[in-house]
Amino acid sequence: MKYILLLSLIFPLSVYPHETVLPADCPMPGNTGRIISQIENEMFQAELILFERCMFDYIRNQQQFSDVHQQAAQLALDEWNDYLTTRIQEQN
Repeated sequence: MKYILLLSLIFPLSVYPHETVLPADCPMPGNTGRIISQIENEMFQAELILFERCMFDYIRNQQQFSDVHQQAAQLALDEWNDYLTTRIQEQN
């Protein structure tokens, strides 16, 4: 745990450039006001389903990217901790 704190002090996250994450580009349903006819209702429902699918696809995609980054960060942290532990044991 001490190593994590040390690492965060040496390499604060603010020094790294942040990736630009594009927002979801999903068309929202058109008519959200009062729906009068059956056809308008069916069109709204179809648009709503497309919007939902698009948003959930975007969310799943972002979660996959996040998982990959978390795994890479954990591997780097494990490598750092292993290195420090090995160095400390060699010096003692």
